Amino acid sequence: MMRISTCKAVPVLLALSALVLSVHTGHAETLKIAGAPTVSLPLLDAADILKKEKHITLEISTEGGSSTSGITALGLNDVDVAMSSRIVTAEDRAQFPGINFTEIYFGEEAAVLVVSQDVWDAGVRTLTRAQAKGIYEGKIKNWKEVGGADQPITGYSAEPGRGVWACYFQWIYEDATKARPNRFATAATDDEAKTDIETTPGSIVQVSMTFAEKKKLHELTVTGDDGKLIAPVAASIATHAYPMSRPLILVVRDRPLDKIKIFLEFMLGDRGQELVHNHDYVTLKELGITPQTFD
Repeated sequence: MMRISTCKAVPVLLALSALVLSVHTGHAETLKIAGAPTVSLPLLDAADILKKEKHITLEISTEGGSSTSGITALGLNDVDVAMSSRIVTAEDRAQFPGINFTEIYFGEEAAVLVVSQDVWDAGVRTLTRAQAKGIYEGKIKNWKEVGGADQPITGYSAEPGRGVWACYFQWIYEDATKARPNRFATAATDDEAKTDIETTPGSIVQVSMTFAEKKKLHELTVTGDDGKLIAPVAASIATHAYPMSRPLILVVRDRPLDKIKIFLEFMLGDRGQELVHNHDYVTLKELGITPQTFD
């Protein structure tokens, strides 16, 4: 019988050990992801889970801080996934005619206007876009001008750049980048905003819709241009009737495969959707939408 010499056996055994180790641990794969910060929040939570359970490392970048920067990076093949809070436009597609952008919708972010107890008790239940804009710009200074009591309006605003800020100013200015300089005291978090309206008579602020529901805050409806009231609920978001919301979208090239498919299926599954809910976003189940599949 042929024997393997000791000096030759050691490298062979080391090679076999390395093979066994790779089978048991798996090789870590990396997904490069970039784009809108608001979309990144549940993904950052998912990163630890995917690294531990699926050996997939998420490299998440919000440098540039926009949907456009993420989609551009995807078109240039610099990333595997783009994070977007808007749909992929015809202009995006025209910039990269050779790329088949595939959009995966996994939730929604929504803002709502909430008011202090005294304002609510005085009968203020809804605002038009013009009224909300007038309050923010200081042209409407008293609640009696919008159907409330003779009382000065004290406004607070979500910190510029936050998701609820973007949802609100997208509505009143039709483009959040055109928002006037903030004239109100800012609230860095929804919890801070809640404290502000609970301690300040005659106050109003924007918070996450899901947060407002959890905390039972006094949410205003929106009066549309046609005079109809639009409630801040999942059903009106799903039909695109409610104006202060924007989608959470992951964009990939072509049909998702391999590590990209695993990642997307996680975000669309129960555990990924729980992470969406944890950030006070609206889940697909709440919207009554069936998650996409990739078979």
